[in-house]
Amino acid sequence: HLFEQRVKKSYTSANTYVDYFESYLLILVARFVSFVLGSVVVVLLVASIYDELFLLNADLFGGTALVVVGLMGTVLAVVREFIPSSHKAIDPKKTMLEIATYTHYLPPDWLSAPHSPPVQTQFFDLYQYNAILWINEAISVILVPFIMIFSLPKRSEDLVKFFH
Repeated sequence: HLFEQRVKKSYTSANTYVDYFESYLLILVARFVSFVLGSVVVVLLVASIYDELFLLNADLFGGTALVVVGLMGTVLAVVREFIPSSHKAIDPKKTMLEIATYTHYLPPDWLSAPHSPPVQTQFFDLYQYNAILWINEAISVILVPFIMIFSLPKRSEDLVKFFH
């Protein structure tokens, strides 16, 4: 489990490296959604200043305006996490060297072109997001019984031969 400890130590540098690659489409959508939701929340809050019972009495989308403001505020907070700060300067080569100090793994092409899409793809294969790992685990829990029901009986003779 020494390797797992080294990988955990490299997460800060790995997250910095991952932040270097921005999805401009995702940022654009996040800014748009943030603008729209922020505008609606501001309009609802200004209406509540005009009529103090507006948030409690107004029925919007099947709930009170207060519930809608709360939900939109939550979605707004989540969406704003996808918008990067404009004051970041990351040196991918230096970050890759920091990661290698912990993991002791640095292919030559990673150091020669750490900003390239092939290196990004290889790196993302090794450092997957926790949400993706969790989704893979959840899907495997659902699929494994089906594999055992439909595929395992056909391979039972091969399994017996293997263990014999």
